[in-house]
Amino acid sequence: MTRQWVVAWAVVVTGGWLACGGGNGGAKDPGPGSDATADTASEVPDAVEAVGDAPSPDDASALPDEAPPGEDVAADTPPDVDWPSLPRLPAGKAFTTRYAAAAAWRDITPAYDVFMGGFGFCGGDAKLCRKSEGVHDPLQVHVVVLADTETGEVVAFAGVDSVGLFLCDQRLMHEAVQMRLYQDFGVFFDGPRLMVGASHSHAAPDTAGLWGPMFGVPRDEAYIALLRERTVDAVAEAFGALDDVVLTWAKGSSPNGTDGTPPVVEDRDLFVVRGVRPGDGTPVFTWTRWSSHPTAYGSRNNGLSSDWVGPFRLRMEQEFGGVAVFMNGNLGGTYPDRPTECGLSEEAYPDGWKDPDLSPTDFMKVTCTGYQVADNAIAAMKDAKPVAETGIEFHHKIFGFYPSNATLLLAAKVAAVPFAWGDPEALLSDDPPDMVTEFSLARVGDLTFLTMPGESFPAFGAAAAEVLVEAGYGNPIILGITQDWLGYLLTEEQWKDMELSYHQGLSPGKKVQPAYLSALRALVGLPR
Repeated sequence: MTRQWVVAWAVVVTGGWLACGGGNGGAKDPGPGSDATADTASEVPDAVEAVGDAPSPDDASALPDEAPPGEDVAADTPPDVDWPSLPRLPAGKAFTTRYAAAAAWRDITPAYDVFMGGFGFCGGDAKLCRKSEGVHDPLQVHVVVLADTETGEVVAFAGVDSVGLFLCDQRLMHEAVQMRLYQDFGVFFDGPRLMVGASHSHAAPDTAGLWGPMFGVPRDEAYIALLRERTVDAVAEAFGALDDVVLTWAKGSSPNGTDGTPPVVEDRDLFVVRGVRPGDGTPVFTWTRWSSHPTAYGSRNNGLSSDWVGPFRLRMEQEFGGVAVFMNGNLGGTYPDRPTECGLSEEAYPDGWKDPDLSPTDFMKVTCTGYQVADNAIAAMKDAKPVAETGIEFHHKIFGFYPSNATLLLAAKVAAVPFAWGDPEALLSDDPPDMVTEFSLARVGDLTFLTMPGESFPAFGAAAAEVLVEAGYGNPIILGITQDWLGYLLTEEQWKDMELSYHQGLSPGKKVQPAYLSALRALVGLPR
């Protein structure tokens, strides 16, 4: 069957796309700093548009490659800006090292009670939904900006205390950060170079609209707008503070379990990158990646929290100084080892609000889980080595696939989830819509960072890492729920495993992996 193929930001699925940046659905005003452009999503130009017969679901080559520089800029961008001609680094700075870096953070805790994300759905009954009753520890976004002082290549990593962020949220941040750095510094920073990864804390606000009442109640757009703006604020602060840095890195391991779920391929790898100023060794940041759900509290908790990620960052900053950035890896089927004691007399946030349904042991378990991961990161850094001074390169890829999971499509329609559909009129028909997503690849010296548009299973991430190795990219580091959030990402083989039925129900389908790998191979110059 033939039809028009349109990949556009302004697609509306039962009001779902307008929910990304649309009204606040009656949510309370988060206060100063809310996103002034939160209601302009419908004005954003198409990211990519190709009109004609739809490509076959498995034909990734029929989709556009990387967009030309400056194509995805905000609607209010001055039309006469020659983006490629602009400088890439802030003016007036003389760098003496190959790399420059700076880090910053912002608080993103809502100032009012919100529906919380994760741990099953409440079937449309608000009284059965999990809603916050207090704040145990602050929700934050931690950012590091890295620059290649010889070539002007710049990338930024942001670790956000959030259950997840959809592609529309990511694109709004991409356009906002591009405009912000242009306005503040007169530079061209292509928006997708900001790689935003959610921690996936189940003690954070529902940013999907799946865990609230649904059935016409939209996402809390005012809160999500605040999250976006403060992330951009942190990037702007770090970009303006770029200075000489010496980078080192290490690879370690930290235990995680699978809660009875077959992992197929385990991923306990823990990567740490550290930046210090040359000469006096002033700490700038640590950046850590490990794979595990932040679900140490469990479903009885109604206190907003970063879960074990907050204690992890505290411990890392106590040990190394600077700003501690955490980004998750392969989340599919991976859960943290949860020690209930670690020699402490009190938990990491003793003054935070405590849900009366939890015991002191529950709170200590969260702290000890985070501290255990941090201690393993600290141990790994005892054998740290320099990051190779071969510079930075960045690539970004848009691709489409055929969503074969009718269950998720139905849930998305009921909750107006703002996935990027190809044709909303075909939803749940005999001709389901293709979906669009994207991913980024960043090489920093001898480290290669690859983003996953969802909760990738270790086997899914391992297959992508093998492609990178085949193409000559060293030390692949898989970043989960970064640049998009499509649910669980399973391999084609895992779709034959009935023990994974829960994860299959929250996955866009079996066509994602072949489309992703085909797009990745094309990106790195390998035959499909």
